[in-house]
Order: sequence, then C-alpha cells, then structure tokens
Amino acid sequence: MKKYLVLLSCLLLAMLIAGCSKQDNKKSEDRMNNQEEPTPTEKPTPTDKPTPTDKPTPEPLKDGTYEVTSDPDPEGYFTKATVTIEDGKITSADWTIYDSHRDNRPFDETYEEVFESNITYIKQSRDDWNGSRDYEAVLIETQDTAKVDAVSGATWTNIKFKNIINMAINKAKD
Repeated sequence: MKKYLVLLSCLLLAMLIAGCSKQDNKKSEDRMNNQEEPTPTEKPTPTDKPTPTDKPTPEPLKDGTYEVTSDPDPEGYFTKATVTIEDGKITSADWTIYDSHRDNRPFDETYEEVFESNITYIKQSRDDWNGSRDYEAVLIETQDTAKVDAVSGATWTNIKFKNIINMAINKAKD
C-alpha cells in the first residue's frame, strides 16, 4: 500500500512540475513573439521642488574651538570632545570616552585592564580602541560624520564619536 502512495505522490509531483513549466514556456514564447517597440515616456517637466538626489547645502560652520561633554549613558560612559573649525572646515577633533563608574577613567589602550580575567571584554576593548583611532582623520578628510564608517569590532566607539562630534558641530552652527 505504501508503494502505491509513494508512486501516486511522485506522479502528482511530476504532473505539477510539468504543468508549471508549460505556463512559463508559454509566457516566454509570448514575450518573444510580441516584438512591439515600447512607447516612449514623456519627459518630466522641470519643477522647483528638489529631487531626492539633490543634496541640501550644509549650514556653514563658525570658526572657533568648541568643547562639548555628553551626559553619561546607562552604563556610566560619557564623552568629551574639542573640535576646531578654521575657514568653515573641521581641522581637528580630539575626543575621549570616560567611565564615570571608575573615577572617570579614560577609555584608552590600557582600559582592558578593568576586565582582568574576562577575555571576551578584553578583546572587545582592544577592538574598540584600535578601530577608533582613524575616526578623526576620516572626519577631517570628509568633513561629514555620516562618512565615518564603523570599523569591525568598533561600533560602540563609532557611535560615541559621531554623537559627540555632532554635538560640537551643532554648537558651531549656532
């Protein structure tokens, strides 16, 4: 009895596949036989509205040195930055993350010491520190925090960097 059910199932499956492929072939034949030229579309008329590809003109930055400090996040980390603007361009951006739960200890190349025996956190700390070292240079080159991509393993520091630098930039726009 099982043999007949398996045989019947296979037969039904084969018919289903054959039926579907005939429809697909018919559609392909219809497309090939229908060689009509597509009708041209009308040219869009110019409008005064910006298109999605238009980039807004960035607001000019005022020359000066801007110091900002973020509030501590839920884990107790806060960030400080000093950003210098000359001729409307960012010329330097110094920043540091601090740990308010550890007497405002800076997050630097030695910070992994706080995770003594936790290999996972030590690696994460190293990755964040090493990955974040290029953020300032990319910012100065591109003049845009959105173009400062996170380095693999350093997403946390990338978010902290962008947030604090944007705070300073906003101060330079006021």
